[in-house]
Amino acid sequence: MRKLRQILKLKLVREYPHRRIAESVGVSPGSVGSVISRAKAKGLRKWKSVEPLAESELEPSVSTWVRHRSPMKILLKGVQEVDRVQSHPREASAHRCA
Repeated sequence: MRKLRQILKLKLVREYPHRRIAESVGVSPGSVGSVISRAKAKGLRKWKSVEPLAESELEPSVSTWVRHRSPMKILLKGVQEVDRVQSHPREASAHRCA
C-alpha cells in the first residue's frame, strides 16, 4: 500500500520515468505503468488530488489489480503449470498440438 503512494509521488511530483521509479520502489516498470494508468483513469492526475486521500481510499482506487497480478501469483501460476506438464506430459503435449 505504501508503495502505491511512493509510485504516484515519484511520477506526479518528480516526473521520474517508470524504470527509475521501479528501481527506487522495488517493483517492475510494468507495475509502475499499471499503477499510473489506473490512477489516471480514476482522475488522479495531480499530486494534489492524491495527497489528501487516506490509504483506505487510495488502495481500492488504484491497486485492485495488485492482488491479481502480483509477481508472486504469476510465479506460482508458472510453477503450477510446470508441475502440471511434468505430472502429465502426454496430456500437456496434446494441448500444445491442438
